[in-house]
Amino acid sequence: MNFNDLKRLPPWEWPKDAGEIFLRVAMDKNGLEEDRLLAVELAGDCMVIDDAMALELLHLLRNRKEPEKFRAKAATSLGPILEYVEILDFEESEMAISKSMFDRIQEALRDLHEDVKVPREVRRRCLEASVRSPQDWHAEAIRVIHLSREEDDRLTAIFCMGYIDGFQDELDKAMEDENSSIRSEALKALANWQEGEPWFDLDDPMDPDDPAEPGMEDLLLLSGMKVPGLSGKGNLWQKSLGGSYETNDEILNALFKTLTDVAVPWDDEFMDDDMDDEDDGQ
Repeated sequence: MNFNDLKRLPPWEWPKDAGEIFLRVAMDKNGLEEDRLLAVELAGDCMVIDDAMALELLHLLRNRKEPEKFRAKAATSLGPILEYVEILDFEESEMAISKSMFDRIQEALRDLHEDVKVPREVRRRCLEASVRSPQDWHAEAIRVIHLSREEDDRLTAIFCMGYIDGFQDELDKAMEDENSSIRSEALKALANWQEGEPWFDLDDPMDPDDPAEPGMEDLLLLSGMKVPGLSGKGNLWQKSLGGSYETNDEILNALFKTLTDVAVPWDDEFMDDDMDDEDDGQ
């Protein structure tokens, strides 16, 4: 199986040597740039990453001779495993990376982010990856980059606020920003902190012409982010449900259709509660 075959498959269908193939393509300086970037991204998937793969990504990230975009992609690729470790806290016996590698990754990301000689995009991606497992230094780093006048820096800051607590006021203010990209990123960050009932009211009619209100596609994306089993399917939703939804009923119908199409693995408690409600109505 070659790289072209692998990139068409979901991660759970990758063969055992998938990581080796990704690494070979990523390091091929004569290969297509598009393939190399994708290979670097896939190399960070939790299905293939281990200490050896993480080390190769770190080498790529630190290599000043590599193009900025490859170094930035390497930083981004290290984010998922940090979040995975943050959730499990090395409780599983067969964790993908060791504690020493985890510490090494975090140290490298911090060093590179704080190094003013490192390209700005690489520094931003290092912070975005690192916050997926919160550290003491993150809050101050976010405050500093949030003061920037550069849109990319502000987007990074708001993205990071979705992982680091203490920025509710900043996110609320960002929701009123004239820049739609800023509002969209703030919307996603706020959703990360939301528990229980949705923070938007489906019974409250929305004004599609009001730039301060979340767009229908944003609500669809956010609803998907909060449903178990839909992690990483945001792009799928936007592609399959693209278009305008002018009423709340259309939103709900689109949500129901998407949940059915992607076969969300509802947990037993949810299904039991649903069945109980149906029984009560009989």
